[in-house]
Amino acid sequence: NGNYILLDSDNLAIRSQAGSNRVIVNSSGIDVTGSVVADGVQSTDGDIKVTTLGSFVGFNSQRAGVPSGGGYQLGRLNFDAYSTGTTFVSGASIQSYSDGAAWTSSSTPAYLSFQTTPSGSTSLKERIKVANNGDISFYEDTGTTAKFFWDASAENLGIGGVPATNASTLQITDDAT
Repeated sequence: NGNYILLDSDNLAIRSQAGSNRVIVNSSGIDVTGSVVADGVQSTDGDIKVTTLGSFVGFNSQRAGVPSGGGYQLGRLNFDAYSTGTTFVSGASIQSYSDGAAWTSSSTPAYLSFQTTPSGSTSLKERIKVANNGDISFYEDTGTTAKFFWDASAENLGIGGVPATNASTLQITDDAT
């Protein structure tokens, strides 16, 4: 296709036939111009920079397989560091899962889970969950029980439960109607 690889004392570069840089790898990290498609897992010790002309940058997590019900992990963004110098652990994570029913060509329900790791632990705990219907649950310190929630369909704020139980709710109404 006319691309070629250039290696000099400072850089490894993939260049177009016209000589413009498409990918540069050096001590500053990886700099990508345009789009790059890679299969599998990529790990680097620097920043990944994506430069586009007049467009936006999107990161897409795609997983082969059709979710047959709730709980199928669709993707995640982990914020990791070494805990011992050789072992990576997550300090925080944003994860997406199928939510409820099996996916079809006309229905793909999913939820987002925001997780952090508390002091004295190395395990992520769910802190906020945004369900496929717009409900938002805020979890207590152990990450197992929702303490506050927003029930999107009923327009209720709740304390001490989850939307389905309607525990201790405060209803918010639109006075304009």
